Amino acid sequence: ISAQRMLSAAESGDLKASGRLSRTLDLLTGALHQFHGDGLARGKSMVIDASAQQMEFVTDPVLLRRVLTNLVKNALEAEQAGGTVTLGAHADGDAVCFTVHNPAVMPVIVQRQLFMRSFSTKGAGRGLGTYSIRLISEKYLRGRVSFTSRQDEGTTFTVRYPLAI
Repeated sequence: ISAQRMLSAAESGDLKASGRLSRTLDLLTGALHQFHGDGLARGKSMVIDASAQQMEFVTDPVLLRRVLTNLVKNALEAEQAGGTVTLGAHADGDAVCFTVHNPAVMPVIVQRQLFMRSFSTKGAGRGLGTYSIRLISEKYLRGRVSFTSRQDEGTTFTVRYPLAI
């Protein structure tokens, strides 16, 4: 319900971002812990990449947690039992980047429609996750969302944010 309220407020322009000092690894750890014990993660591994960097930056941690939660949820849904979802964080000039990777590859037709509202490969009543990731990241956190999905590499989503919103 809170996610739906947040999305409605974001779409109407009523959502407010409030910047607070945040730490990358704390945000990643929180995103992983949210899925421990969740049936979606059963039989799958979730890890933080050993090269993930700890950085402090100013963002709205509530909004960023929503983005990371949606990214991890999508990666877990796409992955088969025995697969691994890997989270990362690194500096990129005057920005911080978060990454979420899984070995599965998205068909090109899915890639082309990925950020459309209500587009889903999971059935009716779905399709707001990647849409909200882009909306919240770009409109409220001054970020950018991108992804790659290749046969030899799997799928990696990257969200890039300035060091201060």
